[in-house]
Amino acid sequence: PAAGRNKIINGEMKINQRGDSTGVTSQGYYGPDRYQFKISSGGTWTIQQDSGPASEGFTKSLLYHCTSSGTMTGANHVYFRHKIEAQNLTDWKWGTAQAEDVTLSFWVKSTETGTGTITCFHYDHDTNDANTGYTYTISAANTWEKKTITIAKSTDNPFDDNNGGGLVIYWNLDGGPDLKTGTANTSWGAWNQNKWMVGQTFAHATAGRKFWITGIQCEAGTTATDFEHRTYGDELRRCQRYYHRTEPIANAFILEGYIQSNTYSYTQNYTYPVQMRDKPSVTKTGSFSEQGS
Repeated sequence: PAAGRNKIINGEMKINQRGDSTGVTSQGYYGPDRYQFKISSGGTWTIQQDSGPASEGFTKSLLYHCTSSGTMTGANHVYFRHKIEAQNLTDWKWGTAQAEDVTLSFWVKSTETGTGTITCFHYDHDTNDANTGYTYTISAANTWEKKTITIAKSTDNPFDDNNGGGLVIYWNLDGGPDLKTGTANTSWGAWNQNKWMVGQTFAHATAGRKFWITGIQCEAGTTATDFEHRTYGDELRRCQRYYHRTEPIANAFILEGYIQSNTYSYTQNYTYPVQMRDKPSVTKTGSFSEQGS
């Protein structure tokens, strides 16, 4: 199979620049890079890098561990998602008669058996964030299982050739009844919240329950090929397009600039490791060791 076929970044969870997080109660990026956690009254979570099914070639995984239960009423929800840039998907030829179906595959383990749901959003669709929904089954608790899902192609709507959102994939961990009463879209259709988790029996927002995932691959075609392993350095550079962390090095300058007052400081001559997707924001952790006068 051709290199570059997997559109997922950090699919085997090797890159974990932010580190593990405990006591999580709000949405954000935690644990392995590129996976955004979304929550609404869903309890408290530990999100971390964990071990993977080494016998299948994966040494790392992403673990979601509920440490205190949430309230799953109404449209309350807990899920995580992965966003793929639109310009990285134009080779699927969506919006043309030659559009290709897509195969999503991944390895999953859970303390619970039952049915999970995956929701996909096509952000360039002309019916406003059109979605499709799919189910998969975990047959045995605490056992790694490979799952494969075919995502329907769109012959009507192409992906924009830019750095905006293209395909967004959601793995649902738990949800209230208002998200399960409709009929899931098996082809691209208008979104409604009652279609979000149709068929979901997983209830992971309960203290002590755990969900692991790794080996995520999304590729053109209806067959799941062997996972496309990348080097650590290659995967790190892909992640750094969206987030990167600069660690202190002894006797080395990270930033150059000056302090004007207790409120303002100016820096210059910082070189990003790769070109970032968009204009970045900056967060300082800890304290700087200042030199010069």
